[in-house]
Amino acid sequence: MEIPMELLTFSIAVITSALSIAYYMGYKGRPKNALIQGFTAVIGGLISLISLFLPWLTIGESELPGFILGNFFVYILNNQFVTMISFFLIFFAFLITFAGFLLILGYNLAKGIIRTTSTLSIIFTVIIVLCISLVPSDYLTAPLSLTPVPWVCLFGAVVGIISTKLEK
Repeated sequence: MEIPMELLTFSIAVITSALSIAYYMGYKGRPKNALIQGFTAVIGGLISLISLFLPWLTIGESELPGFILGNFFVYILNNQFVTMISFFLIFFAFLITFAGFLLILGYNLAKGIIRTTSTLSIIFTVIIVLCISLVPSDYLTAPLSLTPVPWVCLFGAVVGIISTKLEK
């Protein structure tokens, strides 16, 4: 299980940008609660995004990352539904991160965006895990096992929800 270097570089750049903007906005007098909430949402979105590039399923020796799961379901179940859900999870991860930046900048609408997209991310991740459990073993030549990475995606979404409630 290895994180691609491009994704790691992107994540470090986003975290550094969020910290820099939060520091600057704190210097300008923005309340610290909003800055901490926004930065925590950025971290939650990045956790969800990174988890989509890690293997969610192993089939024998093969590993399937979260964003490729849809192709697997098209092949096995002749169903495009999970493909759409996989792409929505990527969209929600980016949206949580973007809304975190908006919250750092002082837009209160961002709290609603973070709450909604984090909740939808949780629901969609659970749907994918349930769909994995419905795969008939007759179609597979090797054993199928779910890795713990979907729980990391859920954790990132929960961090997004929690971020909107962080106050002293």
